[in-house]
This record gives sequence, C-alpha cells and structure tokens, in this order.
Amino acid sequence: MLGPHGKAIAGARVTLQAAEGRHPETTVTNDQGHFWFASLPEGLYDLRAYDHRRVSEWRHNVWVSPGQQTNVTLHLRPKKSL
Repeated sequence: MLGPHGKAIAGARVTLQAAEGRHPETTVTNDQGHFWFASLPEGLYDLRAYDHRRVSEWRHNVWVSPGQQTNVTLHLRPKKSL
C-alpha cells in the first residue's frame, strides 16, 4: 500500500471481494503497508483500499491461486482526485 509520494501506508483498510461481487472481506495494512487475506479459494478478485482521507481505484480481476502469494500494489490518492 503506497501513498501519493510512494511511502508505505500503515492502517489503511483493504477490501477484497470475488470478482462477481460476492463475499467481501476487509483487512488492515501493517506498518510496512503490507496486507494479506488467508485461505482464499482460487479465482478472480477485486481489491480497493482506503483510509479516512484517501482511496485507491479498484483493481479488478486479480487472479488468486491457493498456496501461492499474489502481489498487488495499491496507491492511495486524496478522495476528491478520483
């Protein structure tokens, strides 16, 4: 999770949902701006991040495979700029 100047963002919420819109889940980024969702079934997912002042665009159709790490970088921008 990165802010507008490329710095890691701790404490941002990340929402993930199956690409067809079912089963949303939310987690929070750690001090390094990393986040994870455990034990997801294989498939396509959409992700978005936000905090009280900023939001990312949706990342659509992120493929997840069980037992594999999927790397996604989201960029938070001021809410009014999206």
